[in-house]
Amino acid sequence: MKNLRLIRIGLMIDKLEELYVKIDKDEFFGKYSGTNSIGRPHLAQELVAHGFADDFKTAFMKYLGDYKPAYVKKDNPDFKLVLNLIKSAGGVAIIAHPGKYIKHSVLQDFIGSGIDGLEVVHPSHKLNDSKYFSGVCQSHNLLTSGGSDFHGYLDADYTNMGNYFVSESCVKAIENLHSTNIKNQDK
Repeated sequence: MKNLRLIRIGLMIDKLEELYVKIDKDEFFGKYSGTNSIGRPHLAQELVAHGFADDFKTAFMKYLGDYKPAYVKKDNPDFKLVLNLIKSAGGVAIIAHPGKYIKHSVLQDFIGSGIDGLEVVHPSHKLNDSKYFSGVCQSHNLLTSGGSDFHGYLDADYTNMGNYFVSESCVKAIENLHSTNIKNQDK
């Protein structure tokens, strides 16, 4: 995943250069080499630092946001590979905001593959979506998660914060499964 992210950011820097927005790749990758996961937020910081955008939000709205001029679609690895990696590391596999990206037939494939839960509460979910995914979780004995999806560059991030959440029992259930997975991994 880290390598895919590096390739993607390199391609985005190339696209920026085509737009006469010069970010030196060597400097950029040197500056963020200690970062675990280089991504668009780092590139947005550089656009601001070099005067190509007034602020983080503008960098995304003008250049880096989905389908903007320097956007490069994320190349995602095979789902089953990712699921196996999560499980082998003792992690908990929860599908993020399924109402936004996941078709019903694909969701059934994910459930059959052994996911642990679904993000039920999300700003992009309507009340009916949350009810539907909650029912799916109950009927398949899956964990529920949720939150505001705060990233820090959209105005809605700040108004959503604190307004989207799940109960403490949902969080405890995730923590308990994680603890169990880690203990089983040690055996």
